[in-house]
Amino acid sequence: MGEVNMGMAFDGTLRILRDQLAADLFTAGGQTRTFTIAVSDPTKPLRVTLAWTDAPGATSGAAYDNDLDLTVAINGTTYKGNVFTGAFSVPGGSADYQNNVESVFLPAELPAQPR
Repeated sequence: MGEVNMGMAFDGTLRILRDQLAADLFTAGGQTRTFTIAVSDPTKPLRVTLAWTDAPGATSGAAYDNDLDLTVAINGTTYKGNVFTGAFSVPGGSADYQNNVESVFLPAELPAQPR
């Protein structure tokens, strides 16, 4: 999302990628997946992105078929995917039901707690 920053892409920061793993397959409505991540370097921002390929939807009205929602919780505060003020995510807002890519961007220097 946004302009590509190649310096960030190759800065040595730990990245986790889960792509088409059998354990992540959703087979019915209402299912969830939870991942707990410990922040190893709180001087760097945290970026979490959920992206999926959706089956073709209707040719009129809403063209999407599935609605996955990204939420990130830190210290009792919940951030929803694609709810931004400026460059960073803010608590509150509504879940994004139209996009198949959702992100939460949190600034550096948040407390080093699981997010």
